[in-house]
Amino acid sequence: MLGLNRTAALPLARDATSRFLPWLVGFMVFLAALALAGTLRLHTLINTWTAEAAGTLTVQVLPEQGATTGVADERVKTVLKALRKTPGVTGASEVSRRRMQKLLDPWLGGSGLMQDLPLPRLIDA
Repeated sequence: MLGLNRTAALPLARDATSRFLPWLVGFMVFLAALALAGTLRLHTLINTWTAEAAGTLTVQVLPEQGATTGVADERVKTVLKALRKTPGVTGASEVSRRRMQKLLDPWLGGSGLMQDLPLPRLIDA
């Protein structure tokens, strides 16, 4: 290497417009780190949501035409017994009428329509 003097540094001091280059590179690195952090957080949220959604099941017990409340209660009890005996089901419980009303309020409003509708009985398993 006779007489060759090579350096790895960029010749930034010679050009007046290149004084913003280190700031630009730093800002781009910051944005890349921010995007990476957001991606990792989103990945965690998706995995949590998937795990929660994969472990649930909702069973509908449809109302019979002209049946009384006692008949519907017996059908719900029968379904609950069958679900609790099913392998892989860790728990089963009926969704209360109050909870169903909260779920339907955005669509039906606070009116008394829910008492007039033949709604199915729901069981969370």
